[in-house]
Amino acid sequence: MRTTSRLALVCVLVLLPACRTFLPYTAKPLTSPAEARRVIQQTLEEQRDEHAPVSVDVTDDRFRVVRTRETDVEDSGLFGVAVYYSKIGRVELSRRKGVYAVSIYAADDALLIHVFTYDQASAERFIDALSTMRATSASAQLAARQVGA
Repeated sequence: MRTTSRLALVCVLVLLPACRTFLPYTAKPLTSPAEARRVIQQTLEEQRDEHAPVSVDVTDDRFRVVRTRETDVEDSGLFGVAVYYSKIGRVELSRRKGVYAVSIYAADDALLIHVFTYDQASAERFIDALSTMRATSASAQLAARQVGA
């Protein structure tokens, strides 16, 4: 029994630093969609290392990030991720080893993308921008439905 307890303690001590700390945050929408698009563009362009984009495109409906994929197999090359604001289900903020991660999930809880920043204020501002664009996108869809009715 003691060996099991010691092993459990060692596992906790080894794995604890690798854990993410989830940070509660309630989005505060920005003043305009133009400001929100600028924040999204800048945050995505500032991704580093393997997350650095080849290109970023931000519109009123979605953002698209194209990155390189470097592997040892033949499928190396470019891959893109498009995130439509209307399809975002939830957004989480977490921190691990001084890096802040904004995790964006679809309505069905599928992970769409992680976006990284090196300070909490930038991560929160990115979440604020996403919230603004989600609201703008939802308003535009509602208006389009009303016109079509």
